[in-house]
Amino acid sequence: MSPQAGGGDDRPRLLIEKWLPVEEIGIECVRESAPIPGQFPKLKTLHVWWARRPLVASAAAVLGSVMPAWVPGLAARFPQHAELKSEDAYRKWFLKLCGVLGDPVKARRLIDEANALGRRLPGNGYGYKQAFKNSPPLEDVARLHEVLGSVWGGVPSVIDPTAGGGSIPFQALRYGLPTLANELNPVAVGVLRAGVSTTSTYGLELTEDLDKWGNRLVGRLRDRLVRSFPLDDVTERVVAYIYARTVACPRTGKTVPLVGDWWLRKGDKPVAVRLVTRRDGVELDQPVFEILEGRGALEGYDPKAAATWSRGKAVSPWDGQVIDGDYIRAEAQAGRMGDLLYAVAVRVGRTRG
Repeated sequence: MSPQAGGGDDRPRLLIEKWLPVEEIGIECVRESAPIPGQFPKLKTLHVWWARRPLVASAAAVLGSVMPAWVPGLAARFPQHAELKSEDAYRKWFLKLCGVLGDPVKARRLIDEANALGRRLPGNGYGYKQAFKNSPPLEDVARLHEVLGSVWGGVPSVIDPTAGGGSIPFQALRYGLPTLANELNPVAVGVLRAGVSTTSTYGLELTEDLDKWGNRLVGRLRDRLVRSFPLDDVTERVVAYIYARTVACPRTGKTVPLVGDWWLRKGDKPVAVRLVTRRDGVELDQPVFEILEGRGALEGYDPKAAATWSRGKAVSPWDGQVIDGDYIRAEAQAGRMGDLLYAVAVRVGRTRG
C-alpha cells in the first residue's frame, strides 16, 4: 500500500493493525473453496495457480491495509455517513465491503447444530450468497474513496510485487483502487493479463467476443469428447465421471484398477461399487463393475476390504497376489499407467445417484 500523504510515526493506524474479523473471513474462505460445480471464483477456474489466495481473504487484506482504524474523529468528519458513526458500525461496513452480508459465525453454529440433529436448514443456511459473489455497491465504493482521500490526501495505490494468481490485484480493482501487479513467472503473467489487466481495461466490451469464441471452443470440445462423455438427456444431469488409475497385472497382463475403497456414498442410503472379474464361472478379459445400492445389496460386502490399492501397493483381482509399489511406479514413469471409468454420478431432479 502506497499512501499519497502521511507516513512515519504520525500516520493514522491502519484497521488491520487494530482489528481483523478472522473468524468471519475464515468461514467465508471455506465457503469459497467448497467443491461445488460453478461455485469457484471465475478467476480460480480461469487457470489453476497453486498459491492463489481466497478472494475474500484478499479483500480483507486490501481493505484492512488502506482503511484507517476507527476513531471518533472519523464520525465527526463524516456526520452524514451512518457507517462511520461508531466503531461497531464501521466494522459492519468493512464486512459489507468484503461481501459478508450476514453473521457467518452464528450461521455456521446453527448449521453445525442442525447437522448434528439431522435437520436441514432452509436455503444455504447463511441467508446470503458467498462473500466473493457480492460485489461492493457503487455508493459504498464512492464512500470508501471519500474516506481514503480525506485520510491519505488521495486514494492510495495497492502494489503487489509477487501477484501470482492475481487475487490481491483483482480485489483491489473491485474497490476502484489504483493497482500495480508484478510477476516473474510467465504463467502467472498470462493469468494476470487475462484475468485482471484485460478485464479491468475493457470490461463489458469483452462480452461479445468471449461468448463467440467460448462457444466455438465448447463446440469443438463437445465433438471430441461426446463419445467418452455422453451428453445429458432430458431427465438426468451428469454430476461427475469417476475414474480409477490402472496398471497391467504383471502376471496376467489384465487391467487392474487402483482404488482405495469402493464406497460411493455412506450413511442411510449407502452405495458402493463391486469389481467383477468372473461371470457364469468364466474369467472376463476386462473388469466390469456393479453398483450396489442399499443395505440389503451391500450385506456381506465390505467396500473398504475389497480395495485394490493401499499404502503404495496393489492387489490384483485376477490372481489375488500383491503388486509391488516399485512395479507400479515404473509403469507410471514409463507412461503405461492408464485410467478406467467405473461409475457415473447423475442428478435426476433434486435426487443424486
